[in-house]
Order: sequence, then C-alpha cells, then structure tokens
Amino acid sequence: MQTIVTPIPIPRLCVVAAASIEFKAVTQQLSETVFSTNDELNTCRGRAGRNQVTVLQANIGAVGFREKLVSYLQKQACDAVIVLGLGGGLSPELKTGETILYDTCFLFRPEEDTSEGEAQTTDFNLSSSLRQRLMSEGCPAVFAAGLTIDFMVTMPDEKLS
Repeated sequence: MQTIVTPIPIPRLCVVAAASIEFKAVTQQLSETVFSTNDELNTCRGRAGRNQVTVLQANIGAVGFREKLVSYLQKQACDAVIVLGLGGGLSPELKTGETILYDTCFLFRPEEDTSEGEAQTTDFNLSSSLRQRLMSEGCPAVFAAGLTIDFMVTMPDEKLS
C-alpha cells in the first residue's frame, strides 16, 4: 500500500490594527516574527500555531489608509482579514479590553442617500471560533452589529448619530 501525503493548506490571516497598542498586543502573541514597513504600513509577519499571520498598522482614518490597505491586499494573498478598532469609544457599556465580534456588519454611505445600511456578510463560523478561543483564554468577547462607513468619525455628535 502506498502512502499519499497531501499538503494541508495553512490559512493566511491578515489582522489590521488601528492603533499601535493593538498592533503590539497582537504581535506579542505570534512566534517567528519579522517586522518591516511596506507602503507606509507597519507590518509584522509571524505564526499563530500553523497559521501564517500578517499584522498591519497604519492608523485607520489616516489620509490614504484605504488605498494603502487595498494595494497591500492586492499584492499579498490572504484567506481572511480581521480589523481591530476602537469600538468601545462608541459604546459606554463596553470595557477596555473587551472584544467585539461582528455578527452583522452594515455598510452606510450617506452621500448615496441610503436611509438604511446594506447588510454585509460576516463569517459567523470564524467569529464563533475566535470568541471561543478568546473566552477560553479569559478574554471577554461579545457579538454585536458593526457599521462600516467611508469617513473617519471623530466628533462626539457624529458618533452619536
């Protein structure tokens, strides 16, 4: 009998961190790390178990961030993208360090006169798996709906609306 060895695909995950504190928190969890700067994006490549993980940090909301991220993702293949942000700044019920995982994400474009955001798909299996892992490590994690917009929200009245 002949043994057939089949390669197991190793998922390639890209984590986008809004702030340096988030970038540092994620990169500290990786092994075999290599740091660099690509297209003005702070980058760390490493491993989490068998997974290849790339962490990017370039201050979300910064001028040109979207274009830099799109350019990077066009050059570098990945199987999933996770965006880390400062969601707690929009909800006083959330505590520092609490993780929000989207179960629904709405796309809102006010210039297109959409009174209701269009629902975007999220990978519930991925979110559930991440939540289980976080909870097993003692990190609080909750599901919530997210909203993605094409501009930076900085003023308190913008956040409320």
